[in-house]
Amino acid sequence: IYYAKSGSIIEKGDEKVLMMNDGVINRKSLTGDLSVIRFTSYAFDLSAFMSAANEITLLPKDRTTQYLLNPDPNDKMFQRKPASYSAELDQRFSEWSYPLVFALIALAVAGDARSHREARIHPLITAIAIALFVRWLGFFAAGKADKVPLYAYMVYGVPIVASAVATWFIVSSRSMELPAAWADWMTNLAGRVGETWTAVKLRLSRRASGQRV
Repeated sequence: IYYAKSGSIIEKGDEKVLMMNDGVINRKSLTGDLSVIRFTSYAFDLSAFMSAANEITLLPKDRTTQYLLNPDPNDKMFQRKPASYSAELDQRFSEWSYPLVFALIALAVAGDARSHREARIHPLITAIAIALFVRWLGFFAAGKADKVPLYAYMVYGVPIVASAVATWFIVSSRSMELPAAWADWMTNLAGRVGETWTAVKLRLSRRASGQRV
């Protein structure tokens, strides 16, 4: 550990030296012994630290789209994982479509002419659940595309298929719903959570009334 009352950085070409004045150096040996060295002036070479700091590794997600389209052949990251660059491109070119997919899903869920009271669960919950499932499929495909190139087709296929299915429901005037088993499970889960919450509130109210007495 270096301590100094004053110091300055001196640059000589590409070299940088830290000059410290009137300080001490605390050094601890492997055996645990501590030694203190006092100095009036001490020069510390910063070149090694500067060279290490200049070597910045940029991942594909940190690169611009233009660079991903034409990466530098000498890029070390590109040399190690060339498939990750194309996978990042596929993800960027497909992500813009998901807002449109979510809008189509919402229209497909809410587009039924019958009353929403006849549905098993609220249409908003249905739309959110389907949208989350579709987005999860997209993330899953994107995460696998850099290792298995065939998943690149799935990256584009997920939003395309989801949009086509939602459009079919809209055109045919049908309501997009969750499978009956899923809807029943979610309804039962919501009922159990509601009952548990009611029981907890009842216990808390009883304790509060008992403390008042």
